[in-house]
Amino acid sequence: RILNNLISNALDYTPEDGRITISARMENNAFRLQVKDTGVGIPKDMQEKIFEKFSQGHDERPKTSSGLGLTFCKMAVEAHNGLIWAESEPGQGSAFILVFPCSEKLDDESETNYG
Repeated sequence: RILNNLISNALDYTPEDGRITISARMENNAFRLQVKDTGVGIPKDMQEKIFEKFSQGHDERPKTSSGLGLTFCKMAVEAHNGLIWAESEPGQGSAFILVFPCSEKLDDESETNYG
């Protein structure tokens, strides 16, 4: 559901000719996931506030938005001892980064690329 919310937001705020990139990797015994878009971007002063209930980082929000999606994402990520934050520049798009700690170091075989 977290990933669904982030992808849905990226689709809502990225123009039709834009690009959305999803990436994941292991980094320092943690799982890092990023959803990046080439959409409208979020002003710096709103990047922390967008995770609050009913907050929006844009003047216009999609008609289907309740303003709770990123709040849910933050609560769910933190419930799994993770971190979530946004990096964005207005007019340049946004990246939402999630980091989840791994309780055990993975062996080399588990890092095999199955894609």
